[in-house]
Amino acid sequence: MKTISEISKEEIIKRTSYMNDNILYLDLETTNDGKIKDVGAIFNEQEIHENQLSKLENWIDQCNYICGHNIVAHDIPILKNILGKDIFCNKSIVDTLLWSPLLFSENPYHKLVKGYKIVNDLDINNPLSDCKLTKQLLLDELNRFNDLDPGIRKIYSSLLANSIDYSGFLELAKFPNQIINIGDEINRIFKNKFCLNANSKSICEKYPIELAYALALMHTESDKSILPPYINKTFPNTQKIIDHIRFKSCEEPTCLYCTSNLNPQKALQNYFGFENFRKFDEAEEISLQETTVRAGLSNKSFVAVFPTGGGKSLTFQLPALMKGSLTRQLTVVISPLVSLMKDQVENLEKRFDITKAVAINGLLSPLERENAIDRIEKGDIQIVYLSPESLRSSTILRILKQRSIARFVIDEAHCFSSWGQDFRVDYLYIAEFIKKLEEDKPTIKIPVSCFTATANPQVIADIKAYFKDKLNLDLVEFITRASRTNLHYEVLPVSDADDKMKTLVALLHRCQKPAIIYASRTKRVEEIHALLEKTSFNATFFHGKLDKEVKKEYMEAFMNNEKDIIVATSAFGMGVDKDDVKSVIHYNISDSLENYVQEAGRAGRDENIKAKCYILFNEHDLNKHFSLLQQTKINQKEIQQIWQAIKYLSKFRKNKKISNSALEIAQKAGWDTEIHELETRVKTSIAALEDQGFLKRNQNSSRIFANSMMVPNFDEAVKIINNSSELSETQITNCSRVLKIIVSDKESRIDYLADRTALRLNEIREIIDLLRSLQILGDAKDLTAFITLNSSKNSSKNILAKYQKIELAMQDVLCKDIKISMRQLNQRIIDSGLDISSIDAVRNILNYWEIRKFIQKNRVDRANDLYKIKIINSSKIKEDIIWRHELSLDICELLEKFQSDEKVILDAKKDLPVSFSMLQLRNSNHLFGTIKEEDLSKYEKSLLFLNQIKSIKLEGGFMVTYNRLNIEDINRNIPRFTQENFKNIGDHYDHKTQQIHIVGEYAKKRLQNYESALIYVNDYFSQPYEEFISKYFPRRKSEITRPITPERFKEITGNLDTDQRKIVDDHRSEKTIVLAGPGSGKTKVLVHKIASLLLMEDIKPEQFLMLTFSKAASLEFRSRVRQLVPEYAQLINITTFHGFCFQLLGQMGDLQKSTKIIQDCITAIKENEVDISSIINKSVLVLDEFQDVNSIEWELIQIIIKKAKNIRVVAVGDDDQNIYSFRGASNQNMLEFQNIYNAMEYQLLKNYRSTSNIVEFSNELLTRIPNRLKGNQILEPANKHNGQKINIIKYSSCHLEKALAEKVIEDDNSGTRAVLVPTNEQALLIRTYLSDSGQKTKLITGLEGFSLDHLHELRIFSSYLKQNKNDAGIIYNTIWEEAKERFSHSFENKLHFDVCWAIILKFEVNYDSTKQLVDWYDYLREIKMEDAIHGDSDAIIISTMHKSKGKEFDHVYLLLENYNFNDAESKRIVYVGCSRAKQSLQIHCNSAFFDGFETDKIQKISYEGVTTPPNHIELVLGHKDIYLRSQKYSKTASNINKLQSGDLLKKIKVKFKDNEALGLCNLDGDNVLLFSKHFMDTKYSKLVKEGYELSSGTVEYLVYWYDSVEEKEYKVVLPKLKFIKSIK
Repeated sequence: MKTISEISKEEIIKRTSYMNDNILYLDLETTNDGKIKDVGAIFNEQEIHENQLSKLENWIDQCNYICGHNIVAHDIPILKNILGKDIFCNKSIVDTLLWSPLLFSENPYHKLVKGYKIVNDLDINNPLSDCKLTKQLLLDELNRFNDLDPGIRKIYSSLLANSIDYSGFLELAKFPNQIINIGDEINRIFKNKFCLNANSKSICEKYPIELAYALALMHTESDKSILPPYINKTFPNTQKIIDHIRFKSCEEPTCLYCTSNLNPQKALQNYFGFENFRKFDEAEEISLQETTVRAGLSNKSFVAVFPTGGGKSLTFQLPALMKGSLTRQLTVVISPLVSLMKDQVENLEKRFDITKAVAINGLLSPLERENAIDRIEKGDIQIVYLSPESLRSSTILRILKQRSIARFVIDEAHCFSSWGQDFRVDYLYIAEFIKKLEEDKPTIKIPVSCFTATANPQVIADIKAYFKDKLNLDLVEFITRASRTNLHYEVLPVSDADDKMKTLVALLHRCQKPAIIYASRTKRVEEIHALLEKTSFNATFFHGKLDKEVKKEYMEAFMNNEKDIIVATSAFGMGVDKDDVKSVIHYNISDSLENYVQEAGRAGRDENIKAKCYILFNEHDLNKHFSLLQQTKINQKEIQQIWQAIKYLSKFRKNKKISNSALEIAQKAGWDTEIHELETRVKTSIAALEDQGFLKRNQNSSRIFANSMMVPNFDEAVKIINNSSELSETQITNCSRVLKIIVSDKESRIDYLADRTALRLNEIREIIDLLRSLQILGDAKDLTAFITLNSSKNSSKNILAKYQKIELAMQDVLCKDIKISMRQLNQRIIDSGLDISSIDAVRNILNYWEIRKFIQKNRVDRANDLYKIKIINSSKIKEDIIWRHELSLDICELLEKFQSDEKVILDAKKDLPVSFSMLQLRNSNHLFGTIKEEDLSKYEKSLLFLNQIKSIKLEGGFMVTYNRLNIEDINRNIPRFTQENFKNIGDHYDHKTQQIHIVGEYAKKRLQNYESALIYVNDYFSQPYEEFISKYFPRRKSEITRPITPERFKEITGNLDTDQRKIVDDHRSEKTIVLAGPGSGKTKVLVHKIASLLLMEDIKPEQFLMLTFSKAASLEFRSRVRQLVPEYAQLINITTFHGFCFQLLGQMGDLQKSTKIIQDCITAIKENEVDISSIINKSVLVLDEFQDVNSIEWELIQIIIKKAKNIRVVAVGDDDQNIYSFRGASNQNMLEFQNIYNAMEYQLLKNYRSTSNIVEFSNELLTRIPNRLKGNQILEPANKHNGQKINIIKYSSCHLEKALAEKVIEDDNSGTRAVLVPTNEQALLIRTYLSDSGQKTKLITGLEGFSLDHLHELRIFSSYLKQNKNDAGIIYNTIWEEAKERFSHSFENKLHFDVCWAIILKFEVNYDSTKQLVDWYDYLREIKMEDAIHGDSDAIIISTMHKSKGKEFDHVYLLLENYNFNDAESKRIVYVGCSRAKQSLQIHCNSAFFDGFETDKIQKISYEGVTTPPNHIELVLGHKDIYLRSQKYSKTASNINKLQSGDLLKKIKVKFKDNEALGLCNLDGDNVLLFSKHFMDTKYSKLVKEGYELSSGTVEYLVYWYDSVEEKEYKVVLPKLKFIKSIK
C-alpha cells in the first residue's frame, strides 16, 4: 500500500472525487428505548444538527447514497419505522462499519473506529461531528480498497455485490461486478492459506458475506488479527468457516496446507522443539499424549487423566497455539493454583520463546492487568489462564465475549467432583459462564477439555455427568493407568516429633539431591528449614506467606541448583516444576492418595532419572488432617446462618435480589469475621444454597456511577479540568484519562475504569467525585441508606450519639501500641465512666479506624480474643473525630429530611429507605446560605462511619469498593437449610474423610509389603469406588467414615459402659437430658461427648458452649477436654453462667455486679443492646448440674436456645441431688426442658464410686424421696464387692459432735476421710474436737458475703500483678513467678496460705499459655475456697453436706443431730452426703428415720455413752455479725492494717455517751471491730443463755468490704470467736 506522500496530486484528486457523488452522511443519537434525541447530517456541503427529521427527509429524497457508521443495523431501521419503509428505495447504502474489518483486517479497529462507534475526541454524543468523521473514514476505506490486490477486489465484489448492504460501497468505488470463477480466484490468491480440498464453492453460495470476512482475516500477515466482536455476533458462521477451511484437515498427503499446518508432530517440533510425543506405555501405537492433542485439535470434548510429569500442560497448550495462529481463537485455561498459572506462562516464554499466553490473577499489578486485558482484546493472546473465581468478574466476561473462544481447558478437573480430594465450589460456575459466552452465538458450542493427574472412576463419572447435565456435552475419556516406573516409594515409621526430625536429617544425608520436602503448615516449613540450616544442609524454603520477591528469589535458587533442597507447603510446592528432582520427602503424609501421587510425581519428571519418594509416617499425622478438615469445612448450621442472613438482607427487596460483600453477609450471619478464608467460606455456603435451589448467584457487581455528561463536548470538559485551581497535576491527568474512557467506551463502572486506567478503585472513586463536583458528570441518586427514626435507643441518631461518646473515650485509652483483649479494652472504657460501652461498639470503631489506616490490628489469640493494636497516627484520629462527629450528625439530620421529603408513608419507623446522591448531600448541608463542608471525601468517610456503627445501613453507589456478591431469585419462603439439603456437600466431606483413611492405609501397607501397596494404589485409581472399599475395607466401612483414626476412636468410646456409650454415640437427638446418679461417670461421659461433638459430629469449636455452676467445674472440664482433644481445648467456651454473661456484656465482674449480672444480660439480649452473634453461631449447648438451675438461669437457657435456633442441647443433672432450693433451684426446670423440647432421656445409674452396700443403702434412701424424675429407677453398683456394712449409730441425746470425733479417731481409717454436717457451726465444733486431739483437719464451709478476690492475702497477690502487668493486662511469666515468690515469703506461715497457694496453682495450671489480669479477676470472683480443698490421707475433711457435693471420700461420717427429715430436699441432702462415700459410711443421728431401713447391709448401734455440751464453742462471724461502720474510722482502720489472719484478739467493751458496745481489740487494747445488733440479739444471746461466755477471738479473715452508699472499699476483720462454758 502506498503512503500518502507517494500518491500523486492527480491520484488524490481522482480519489476524492468519490466524495462528490451526491452522498448523504447521517447519524442518529437515540435514547436507551430507541427514541431519537439528536440528528446530524451532511449533504452537498450543508450541515444539520437538530432533533427534527423534516430537513433530513428532504435530503434523503435528493441524494443517491446514504452513508453512515452502523446505519444498516441502527439508523436505517429507526428511520424506516418513522418515515416509512420505502424511504430508502432506490438509494445505495454505504455502511463504513461493515467495510472496516474487510479493509483494515490487520487491525479491525481502524483509528476512527471502536466497536460499533466512531471514536470522537472532539464532541461528546454529537451526531454532526460523527458524520464528519464518517466522511473521513469512508475516504480512507475507498483509498484502501483501491490499493488492494485486484484479485482481492474481484473476490469481494463477487461475494458482496448482491447484498444491498455492501453493493453501495462497490458502486461508489466504481468497481464493476466482474464475472469470475470465484473458487479458482480464491485458491489462487490464498494458496497455502487454507485447505484447498475444503468445499469453497459451496461456502461461496451459502455464506458469501461470512466468507469475505474470513478471507480478509486470512489475508493478514500477523496472527494477532482477530474477528471483531460485532462480526462474530452478526455473522456467527464466519468463525465456523474459518475453522472449516483452516483447521479441518482433509487428511490428504498431497494437501500442502494440511500437512504443513495441521500436523501435530510438526507443530510439536515447531513450538516446543520435541521430535516425539511422550509415551507412558511402549505398547501404545499412538501415545496418549498425541491422541489427546489430536482430540484438542478437533471439536471433541473430553476428559484426560495424565500422571504427574506426563506432559499434561503441553497437551492443551499445543492445540491452543495452533488454533490461535490459524483461526485467531482464544483458549481459556481454568486453573486453581495462581502459582502454577504464572509458572506455565513464564515457562512458555523462557523455555520456548512463546509469548502468546497470559495469566490474569491477583498477583498482577494494575498496570500488568491492564496490559494483559489489552493484549487479549487486540488478539495478541492465544491462551489465557484464569482462576475459577475470576469467572464471576464482569470484566472477564466482557473481554472473553469480544473474542472467539476455541476451547475451555479445565486443569485439576477433579475439583468438579465431590468425590475429588480438592472439590471447589467455584468450579461449578464454569458451565454457567460458558453459557453466558454462548448466549449471543446460538450456533456456537464451545468444546471443553478436562485434565487431571489423579482421578478414580467415580471422579471421572462426576466430571462427565456435570458437563452432560449443564452443557449437554458428551466427554470422551483419554485415560492412562500406567504408573511412573522411574519412581520408588518408601514409608519410614516415626514415633514422635523428635524422632521424625532425626529421621529426616538421617535421610537427607543419604538420599539423592535435588530434593523436595513437603510439610503441611507454613510454620512447620520454616522450622524444618531452620533445623536444616543448623545442620549445614544447602536448603531453601517456599510457602504462600512469603513476599513476592522473596518467593521468586528462593524458588529460583532451587531451580538454578544454587540450593539442592527446598522445603515447601504442599499447595505451593505444586509450583515446583524441576525435571531433575531425585527425592521427594513427605514430612507429613498427604491428605489423600490423589494428592500424594501428584506431589510425589514432582520427582523424576525426566523419565531417565530414577527417583525416590519417602513418607515419614506417624498415624498422629492423620488426626492432624482430620482436625484441619474439621476446621475448614462448612457445616449445616453455618449454611443455615448464611441463608438466614441473606433472607434478612433481602427482606426489603421486592425483586428478590441483593448485592452485598461476603463480609456483610458473614456479619449478618453472626460469624466470627476474622476466621481464615472468610470470603471462601461464605461463597461455599452460597454455592450450597444455589445447588439446592434456594437462590442464584450472578456475576459480581457492575454499578453505574455517572449517567450523563453535563458539558457539550470533551474539549469543554478538559478546559474545565485544566482551569480548576483546586486540582493537582496528577488529578488533572487522571481526570482527563478517566473521562476519555467514559466518553469513548460508554462505560462508567469502577471495575472497568480501574482495569482500563490501571488506577486503584479508591482513586477512581475520588476522580468520579471530582468530575461530579466540577459538574462535568451528572449526579445520579445511586446511594440508598436505611435509617431508623423512632425515639428508641436504637434510632439512627441515638446510636450515633452513643458511638461518639465511646470513640472519644477510646482515643484516650488507646494512645499507644498495645496488646489487649476486647473485653479488657471494653472494661477500661467502662471504668472511665462510660457504662454504655460494649465489645461490639469497640470492635466497630476499631474496624473503622483500621479502614481509615489510623491503626493496624491483628488478632493474636482467638481463644482470649486478644489483639495486637498498632497506632499509626493518633493525632489523625483526633482530627478526624472533630470534623466527623459533627458532619455525621448533619448527615443523619439531612437523611431524615430527605426521607420525609419523599412522602412515602410507612407504618414502621425502622429501616426506612432514603435515596440520595453525594452532591445532593453536600449541597443540602448549609448554614445561613453557606455550605458547611465542601469536601466530598469527608461526606464519604462519614457515611462509611455511620454504616460501620450501624447507625444507618448503606447500600449502592460508587463508595463501595469491595467485591460484591450479586444474589438473585432468593426464595424467602424456604425456612431452613435442612440435613437433606446438606447431603451433597456433606457427601463431599465424607469422601475427604475416607480419603485420609485410604492414604493412611497405603502407608501401613507399604510398611508391610511394597508390591501390595502398589497394587492397592493401582486398584484405587482403576476400580469403582465401592468395589475398592469392599475389597480393602470389607468390615471397616463405618470405621473409614469417622473423621478420626481407629486408635483415637477407642480413646473416646472404648472405655465406656453400654449406657455411657449410647450418649456419646447419639449424633442425632436435638435435645438430650441425661439423668446421672452419683458416681456414674457423669463428668467422664460429658468430656467424651464433647470430644465426640468436636471430632465426629461436625461441631466447630466456636459453635460449642458449655455452662457450669462453678468455676472449679468449668476448669475441671477444660482440663480433661484438653487431655482428650488438645487441638480444640483452648478454642471452646466452657464457663459458668455468670462468666458467660460477663463475656457477652464485655465486662469484668465483681461481687456487686454478680448478683444481677444474669438478669442484666437477659434484659440486654431482649432489648437488642448487646451483640449476640456469639449466641447465634452456637450449635451445641452443654449444661452441667441441670438440677441446680434456678428460674433466672432457666430463662437464660431458653433465650440461648431461641436465639441460636435449632441448637443441640445436652443437659446433665440428677434430680436426686437437687439441694439448692434456697437459691431457687428446682427439678421443675428439668421437667419443663423435657416437655417443651421433647428431649431424649438417658439415665446413668451404674455407680462406680461406692461399694455395693453403700449403693444399696442409698437406694433404700431414694425410695423415701417423692416425685423423682427417674421414677422407681435405682442405682446399680459397678463394684459387686459388699465392703463394710453401713454403721448407723443412734443416740438418745444431743451434742453428738464429741462422740463422732472420738469415733473418727478410734477408727483411724486409712485413705481419705470426711465428716459431713448440716451447719457451719457443727463443722467448727467438730474441727475443735479433732484439733484438740491433735488431728490435722481441713475445713470447708461457706464464705458468706465475700468472694476470694476480697480476701486480703489474694488481694496482695493481685495488687502485685496489677502493678506489673503490661498495658493490655497481660501477665508475663516472670511477673507471675515474682508474685508467687513474694506471696510465699509474706504468708507462708499464715492461716490461709495453703488454700491461697492451691488457688494460685490451680489458675496457673489452667491458664498456662496466656495469663491475663481479666482472667485472674474472673477466676477469683468465681472460684470457691472448697474448690481448692481436696481429700488427702493426712487430713480429715470437715464440710457441710452442701459443700461436699461433687466430692468423694473413702470414708464418710455423717452427723445428723436433730435433723429434720420432713421434706424431700432434706432427704436429698442426706442422700448427697451418703453418696460421697466410697468404702465406708457411718451415720451419727438421734432420730428414728433410719429405723425402718430393713436391710442386711446395715449395722445399727445404740450409743451407750453420755453426751454433754462442749466446754467451748468456736464461731466464725460474717459481715452481718459485724457493725461494719465501726471499722471505717481512721483509727480503727489503722489498727486493722496492722493485723494478719490468725492474730489473737481480746474482748473489749467500748463505752459511748449513752451506752456501750461489745467488740474485739488487738493485744494492745486498740479496738478493731464492734459486734452488730443482729449478732448480739441472736447468736450471742443464745450462747449466753446456754451458759457460754465470750473468751477471746482471732482474726479468721481479713477482707475488703464495699460500701455501696459511699462507693468506697474498706478492709474489715471477720473474726473467729471462742466461747467457754461457764462453771457454776
